[in-house]
Amino acid sequence: MTVVVGGVRVSMFVCYDLRFADEFWRLAHDTDAYLVVANWPAKRRLHWSALLRARAIENQAYVVGVNRVGSGGGLDYCGDSTIIAPLGEVLATGAGGETVLLADL
Repeated sequence: MTVVVGGVRVSMFVCYDLRFADEFWRLAHDTDAYLVVANWPAKRRLHWSALLRARAIENQAYVVGVNRVGSGGGLDYCGDSTIIAPLGEVLATGAGGETVLLADL
C-alpha cells in the first residue's frame, strides 16, 4: 500500500516483507520512502540492518525501519529503528530503548 504524506509517496511493509526484494521492486517507481514496521528480535539485529540498507540502495529510496524494543514471548527486541537514505547512508538510528528519530527526506 502506498500513501502520500506531505508530498512524499510512502509504501508500507511489515518486517517479514524485508526478505522479499521483489515486493519492494514492484512499488519502486511510485515510492519515495518505504516504511517497515517490525518485531525483529535482537539475536538477528544484523540481518535487520543489512536488509534495510539493501532495500534503500537497490530501490534508490529512503527506508524508515521502526522496530520493537523490550521483551515478549521469550524474545528480546533492541529496537535499532533507523532512517536510511537512497545511497545507504544512515541518517538517524536508535537502539536499546524507545526513541524518536528525525531526518530530512
